[in-house]
Amino acid sequence: MAVASPGRPEGADPETILAELRRELRTQGASPASSEATAPERSPAETQLPQNGFLSHVREMQALWAIQPRPFSSRLPVVGPLIARLRSLWNEVATRWYLQPILQQQVDFNASVVRMAQYLEPLLRVLEGETRALRLEAREYDQANLAFTRRFAQLELVMQSLTSTIEQLQRTADPEQRMLLEPRLARLEATFRGIAPGQPPASGGAQEPPPDGQVVLPDYLAFEQRFRGPTEQVKENQRPYVDYFSPPGLVVDLGCGRGEFLELLREAGIPARGVESNGEMVAYCRERALDVEHADLFTFLAAQTEESLGGVFLAQVIEHLPPPKLLELLHLCYQKLSPGGVLVAETINPMCVVALVSHFTIDLSHCKPIHPETALFLAQAVGFADARLHYTSPVPERGRLQPIEPAPQAGAGDWRTVFNENVRKLNDLLYTYQDYALVARKLPETSG
Repeated sequence: MAVASPGRPEGADPETILAELRRELRTQGASPASSEATAPERSPAETQLPQNGFLSHVREMQALWAIQPRPFSSRLPVVGPLIARLRSLWNEVATRWYLQPILQQQVDFNASVVRMAQYLEPLLRVLEGETRALRLEAREYDQANLAFTRRFAQLELVMQSLTSTIEQLQRTADPEQRMLLEPRLARLEATFRGIAPGQPPASGGAQEPPPDGQVVLPDYLAFEQRFRGPTEQVKENQRPYVDYFSPPGLVVDLGCGRGEFLELLREAGIPARGVESNGEMVAYCRERALDVEHADLFTFLAAQTEESLGGVFLAQVIEHLPPPKLLELLHLCYQKLSPGGVLVAETINPMCVVALVSHFTIDLSHCKPIHPETALFLAQAVGFADARLHYTSPVPERGRLQPIEPAPQAGAGDWRTVFNENVRKLNDLLYTYQDYALVARKLPETSG
């Protein structure tokens, strides 16, 4: 026997209502993004569900949860009311006791479904608002990702343009300008590698402070690149010194600078190590795979075992030292050289006016020019029995005084002859070799 309230739609039982609720939720969850894009943005609290959606089902359930028995009726025209009345009496007397508990169970179940629907209603409102916010955030993320992609593509184009410009500049740049850029690149590399220019040496103790009145240039690597010349030219000038050294003794290049002589020794197969107190120079040498220690040369020599070195080389170093330090350096070199070891100390020749005026005075860190004979005497005084001078870098012929052609059959008293002789003397005195090297060998001690 079907029992329903009057006016209740067909199929409006709880199962049908729940099925319609699930279908409505799926329909709302699959709504196209285009319709949301055109809808005005609302907060979750302000979001209103459509009237024909979940809310309408909740209202319908609230109205229909209580079950009312349908009155009996009959189509017979005369006896129909009597039959309906009899059926009602029979239902009340014979079946009411049986149907009433069942109907109450159905009412209780319907009430539970209504309460659940009422509980789900605010949750669905919140979820709908959160879903809308997430979709808006997703659209914003897509827009930001698209903008980032476009910006990244623009940066790639800029980098390609910069790379092309740099390559063109490298092809067209002046070699001297490129030479001046190298020390700055080395300085940056030294900073990243923990060798900051201007700091004291990382090993071997603190760096000796400069003597009073002596100037330490802040960018000595760039200074050498500009005024001393390219490394290849310096190597060619120093190449003759390689013949003074031979393996297997270790040769140390004190104040190795850019490492030109270290490269010459490496090419000759002679073991060598550089010592340099300038961090920029150290980084410059290490980039060329040269063995260079960042230390003060006096501290380095003092730490070496006596008679342990096969050779000591100093290029343009001793003119930076005051006389007491120069004498101390020569003593240390003699103590640390093994018998047969060689000291080669190159410096500016003050007997050449070109070198004195152009080379010595241009460097503010130079302390005092050293006369060749003075250097020879000091070496002999500390113990070097075999010491001599080696002159290099003659002034080019175009930089010397030029003689004149003598007259045919000119005698010894002819003024042209006298003039040319004076020119020769001045050239030998003032325009001679620009550098000289003190070459001192430590001889083995002899008994008796």
